[in-house]
Amino acid sequence: MLREVIMASISTEFRAIDALVNFKRTEQALARSGNRLSTGNRLEKSSDDIADFHTSNNDISEIKALRQVRRGNFEGINTIQIADGSLEEGINILTRIAEISTRSASDTLGGDNTPGKQANDVEFQELVAALDQLNNETRFNGTQLFGPTGLAFPVNMDGNSQNMTVTTTPIDSTTHGLAGTDILTTATASVVLTTATAAIESFSRQRGNLGTAQKRLVDNMDFLDRRIGDMQEQQSRLRDTNLADETVAVTQYQLQNQSNVAVISQANLSSEAVFQLLR
Repeated sequence: MLREVIMASISTEFRAIDALVNFKRTEQALARSGNRLSTGNRLEKSSDDIADFHTSNNDISEIKALRQVRRGNFEGINTIQIADGSLEEGINILTRIAEISTRSASDTLGGDNTPGKQANDVEFQELVAALDQLNNETRFNGTQLFGPTGLAFPVNMDGNSQNMTVTTTPIDSTTHGLAGTDILTTATASVVLTTATAAIESFSRQRGNLGTAQKRLVDNMDFLDRRIGDMQEQQSRLRDTNLADETVAVTQYQLQNQSNVAVISQANLSSEAVFQLLR
């Protein structure tokens, strides 16, 4: 009889050891699920899910890079808008130059170097100075926009990073043949009129090029927004806790631990019974 009790106790002890191991394992799983429910984050370390953790970290790095490119695109649009505004003002200046040159080139103000033409020339020289000032002072973050190197913006189309260069040319009077001229005579006024008309066409072409570049940057920002949004959704699927699944898991772990505790308690009672018989 004693032998049978002892053998039963030994068997119970083995079950108790298994139950204790399962209890500790279940407690760890229960703590992990509880933490996921409290933080809402399924991935906190690589051991939670090696593949998803690696994918998630790569996505986070790419999202940061895409946001930086988007910021560059946004600054590019602002830069283009500043340049376009200066070109518009430049066209207004040139249009006024063309107007007063037309008057000086006609006979309405009399012969050459008359008071009327002298007055027109004073305004003309002021307009030329304004054009030079516009060229020199059109800047973004300290960079002159109408320089010889053009404008460069970071672009990411279809996942391929590259720089988009927008070519701009200076809008000063020297570049466009207005420096050192006057409209005091019919002949010089006619030359200035032709030169101003050509400059207006040049400025308009630049505005067209800038408009094309701006549209590309806007389209690219739309692409980046969609790409970032898709990756953020993927991040959510990878990292966010599934509340329903984790709640079910917590309930299962609690039931398992109740069962493990019952086995351990039974083992303690069996051991006590053996000790009673041995006394």
